[in-house]
Amino acid sequence: MTAPSVRSLFVATHLVRGGQAADDGGLAWFHTGAPHEELGGVLLARPDRIDEAVDALAGRPALWHSWPGSADADIEDDLLGRGFRFVEEEPVMVLDLHALGRTPAAPSGLELREVDDHAGLASWVRVWSGTEPDPAIVTALATAGLGTGRSVHHLIATLDGAPVGCSAAVAAGGAVAVEHVVTDARHRGRGIGTALTSAALRTGLAAGARHAVLSASPDGAGLYRRLGFVQRDTVRRFAAAAE
Repeated sequence: MTAPSVRSLFVATHLVRGGQAADDGGLAWFHTGAPHEELGGVLLARPDRIDEAVDALAGRPALWHSWPGSADADIEDDLLGRGFRFVEEEPVMVLDLHALGRTPAAPSGLELREVDDHAGLASWVRVWSGTEPDPAIVTALATAGLGTGRSVHHLIATLDGAPVGCSAAVAAGGAVAVEHVVTDARHRGRGIGTALTSAALRTGLAAGARHAVLSASPDGAGLYRRLGFVQRDTVRRFAAAAE
């Protein structure tokens, strides 16, 4: 799999997250409408399209993606010149789901389920954010995350009845993106993150996905490699400076 195809999987699984989205090859962006920078973004942009992207986002919080070494999508210098702040660098990893092996058994007492209503989605946001859920975030996520035709599947893990982790599976274009894998700090090291990732992959398979794609945090990279993910690209993220 070549780097451009990996990038295409990455873009496709962001554009279906609800709200507004556009992609014409030179500029790809989306925004769920949620007041959170992780729920909107410029996925790729040529340097000459940055002003257009600024206008499209209309001041809403978002992450801007720069692809190091790419002749048409490495916009880091342009963003820094505009006062953007660096947020993070992450490897972009892929997995052929046909090669997915058996995963370790989930911890005893752990239950995994997909949320199906606003109350469940609010619980998911509470686990993901670590704070009381913002109703505006819940409403925005419900657009693509609830109902029979949903493209975003929000998974929550409970241990002895208490929420301890979450993940999301975003299915589009024959791929599934594994996102927002979070385990409560008090329960890490017990295999909960692996169980949540595996559940997202199985959800993708059920939706017809052939490949999985994700960008890995430092804490998650080892877990994903153990499941068979391989790094194919790198992305650097930026955000506009607070006014």
